[in-house]
Amino acid sequence: MTILERDQDKNGLGQPAPAIAIASILLSMALIAVGNGLMFAYIPVRLGAEGFDPTWAGLIVTGLSAGGLAGCILTGPLVRRVGHARVFMVLSALIVLSNAAVGAGPHPLPWIAARALYGFAICGLFIVAQSWLNDVVANAIRGRVMAIFYVAYVAGLGVGYSTLALIDIRAADAPLIGIAFTALSILPVGLTRLAQPPAPQAASVALGRAWRISPVGVAGMLAV
Repeated sequence: MTILERDQDKNGLGQPAPAIAIASILLSMALIAVGNGLMFAYIPVRLGAEGFDPTWAGLIVTGLSAGGLAGCILTGPLVRRVGHARVFMVLSALIVLSNAAVGAGPHPLPWIAARALYGFAICGLFIVAQSWLNDVVANAIRGRVMAIFYVAYVAGLGVGYSTLALIDIRAADAPLIGIAFTALSILPVGLTRLAQPPAPQAASVALGRAWRISPVGVAGMLAV
């Protein structure tokens, strides 16, 4: 049964988007969120248990943010090259690699690199998932679908956080669970029949012009 429809503004040629197809993206992101929530909770706790200085946790978050910035810049060209579904699966695989690196042991420097890779992947996944949903959902219900998207993701994060209390902190249980949920997230998107959006147009950001207009705004954006 079709309950979600593609925007009909394009000369009335929009095709219906089955709810089950839309749900595949929501389910994939919720599964990723479970692993992500667990890893967000696990890394600082594990560093503290091993006696590392809290500064390392801050550096790991900085690495994650740097990777996220790279993901925002590079995801568009990747999607134009191979499409939404393939990029989604590739980025999920990068999260698997990131979790595997964390599971190799409490080594702060490799963890910074691993979380930078995670930041790249998760920002790219949000771009891919949201642009995909924006293309197939009608304007009239887009807000509701996006609300469900975020509720599902935040619920997954909560499940992941709560899972930390059930595992052995000093073992590799958390990274393995994160790997398992991320691997599962590939299945709904890999099997979806949802039409892929057209390749996005190339866009650029004129930082110099933005700086001339609002230097404080640009500095704040980069600082955050």
